[in-house]
Order: sequence, then C-alpha cells, then structure tokens
Amino acid sequence: ASCAAVREAPLANMMFLADYLEKMAPRADAPGPACVLHGDFRMDNVIYREDGSDAVAAVLDWELATVGTRDQVLADVAYACLPYYLPPVVAAVQTLTKFCEDSGDVVSDLSPGDGIPTLEEFLDMYSRAVNRFAGREVVPESSEGLAQSHEWHWFMCLSLFRV
Repeated sequence: ASCAAVREAPLANMMFLADYLEKMAPRADAPGPACVLHGDFRMDNVIYREDGSDAVAAVLDWELATVGTRDQVLADVAYACLPYYLPPVVAAVQTLTKFCEDSGDVVSDLSPGDGIPTLEEFLDMYSRAVNRFAGREVVPESSEGLAQSHEWHWFMCLSLFRV
C-alpha cells in the first residue's frame, strides 16, 4: 500500500486497514453506463439556491473527480456521511461544527431542525433516488439495509482511511 511509502514506520492499524481495503474491495462491475465520481462530495462543497427550495445551485471542488461504475458512487455517499461518524474536532468535518458557549467545546452543527437530515434520512433519500434513476434496486431500499451491507462498510472504511 502507498501509505507504507509515506512514513518510515507505518502505523500498524493503517497498514491493517490498507490491507483490508485491498483484499475486500467490492467488485466494480455494476451494469450500465459509467458515471462521474466527485471524489470530495460533502455538504460544504455544495452551494444551495437561496429561494428556500433547498435545490443545489452548484457543486464545488471537482479536482478529485473520476469516472467509475454505479456501484462505486457509494464512495461519494460514504465520504459525505463522515460527519455522522466522526467527532466534531476532526479537521475533515470542522466546517460543520460550532462553538458551544455553555461547555466550551466544539460540537456538531448537524441539527435536523436546520434542514440537515439524520444519517438514516440521508441514506433513505439516496437509496430511493438511485433506485428510481436505475429503474431497479441497485442499493437496498432502506437505510438499515444499506448501512449493514458489505459495500457500505467498505466505503466507510475507505472514507476514514482518506481522512
């Protein structure tokens, strides 16, 4: 794995994860046309319209984009879901945090009351949209089914590895 070349003594856990990712990668053979993978898809790389519709006006930061198969889009979805898994002090999610005056801590700013979906709602919306677009079940219809799949676990591990 390339992480071994970055450090004189690679961290054992990182090498374990690199080995797991290499050996357990899902097959990238989904039928259908190729699709664009953003590579850095997250809430702070999206600009929303100001008309109250929550419609996306633009997606920023395309320098990591590539072409892949439909089953590989879970890489973007998993990366976008990192804030649901990581503590708010991790640099990768600090744009989605706020300072809590009561405790003096940095806390998550992912408040469902602010229009941010829960992880389950996010995955449900994703599953319905992908399956509707494909005209068949490409990913499990429920957030629970998707979140328990080998593919989801693998792509979450890949996202955490990247951080």
